Amino acid sequence: MNSLKTIIFIFSIVVLLSVECVYASTTDLFDKSVVTNECVTFIEKIKADYEYGWITVPRDYDFPEKHKINIFYYYKKMSRFENPVAFFNGGPQMSSHGVSVLFESKIIKFDIKEAIDFIYIDQRGTGCSQYEVLTGVSSDALNSYKWSTSLGVVRDAETIRKKLLGESRKWKIFGQSYGAYIVFRYLELFPQSILKAFTHGYALGTSDMDGSYYRILSQYEVTNKFISFMPDLKEKLETLNTYLSDSEKCFVTRDQSRACGYEILTPLVYMLGLRDKWLTLSSIIRDLVPNQNVDENALQRYISKSYLTGFPKLNSSYSFDHNFEQSNLTLNFAGMFDWDNTPFDEIKCDTIYKQLENNGIKKEALIFNECKPLLQFKYKDTVVSFLKPYLSGLGTRFVDPKIVKDHIVRFSIPVFSYAGGLDSFIPQYYFVKQKKYFASLIKHKFFKETGHDGFYLERQVYLDLTM
Repeated sequence: MNSLKTIIFIFSIVVLLSVECVYASTTDLFDKSVVTNECVTFIEKIKADYEYGWITVPRDYDFPEKHKINIFYYYKKMSRFENPVAFFNGGPQMSSHGVSVLFESKIIKFDIKEAIDFIYIDQRGTGCSQYEVLTGVSSDALNSYKWSTSLGVVRDAETIRKKLLGESRKWKIFGQSYGAYIVFRYLELFPQSILKAFTHGYALGTSDMDGSYYRILSQYEVTNKFISFMPDLKEKLETLNTYLSDSEKCFVTRDQSRACGYEILTPLVYMLGLRDKWLTLSSIIRDLVPNQNVDENALQRYISKSYLTGFPKLNSSYSFDHNFEQSNLTLNFAGMFDWDNTPFDEIKCDTIYKQLENNGIKKEALIFNECKPLLQFKYKDTVVSFLKPYLSGLGTRFVDPKIVKDHIVRFSIPVFSYAGGLDSFIPQYYFVKQKKYFASLIKHKFFKETGHDGFYLERQVYLDLTM
């Protein structure tokens, strides 16, 4: 994900835990009063089949004794860790809950006999893990946010590795999307702990503008592929686009805010990048446009159930009194520490549109794309402009490809990188520079018929994990 807009939207259900989790062993004895309801429900669901627990780590690794937080992990019961694989899910700010079900069902379906001992970790501020938010714009508050990124996650994971496997035993690491970035960070910081590394849906080396351009281009290409399977949807999508071109077309969301114009398309844009969601996506489109007109009642039902809940509206300003913590954390994830990029905004989107038109793709042909609501509402990223003066003095800490390359060679670490042909989040174009830079040091595999969800849909991934 390479835009603030994307991250705020897709994962708007950000759980910023401000409560104290109690340390738990691998039993189900934990205090339900100090964890979220979602966490309690999840533990009740898995406790028959999974061991789980928390490890206590510094909130801020610059000051390890100052304040502690608790990080949640779990793994299948009776696991002997014959083939331990730490899994880092995507996001940012998305819990691991649900991933284990995906993996377990596919292991059975694909008839994978060899052990894959997945160890799942709720990254800071997600699921059952803690990340206490500091308010304000003091240097301490802003500096502490960098530890909510991959810089903190890999250190947390190291503590879990030592607890479960011992000081010296290595494990395999596997990351999807943002989790793949975490894997590269792990290769940079703790190569001595890695037996093999696997990434899906992220590549090192894509520049800011190239990445943003290729993302919009990919949304155009994948839309055409989607329509080729269901040609009747083209006219329906065009009808929906025409209807939503009016930015005054607004509907009430589940949290009683308003969703207007093209921003209503946003959930559908992201479903497009997930191949196994295409049937659902087509069903939604047919429901919204049952004949030649948009069904406004169906549109209201869709919006009340969609991920638009809690989504900051593009035609309004952020309230820094109430939303500063989320805005700060989101900006941090969007680029200030983990990615060398800037969010989509009006200037960037106009530049992308001009570049596409120079290559023969007219703006009108882009039925699905992230820039439509930004341009429609003349969106200016107030979060970036507000925080940049404070963050510019802190410096950045992106993964250094040179160090990663050196560690792959020096520690003889096999690295696998997977890309999906229908991935409109991190399209195949992103991998060109990575392939050129790392050459044979990384084994690149391209899955033509899956998207950003190919990490669990491709049998080859599971086979590689057993090697």
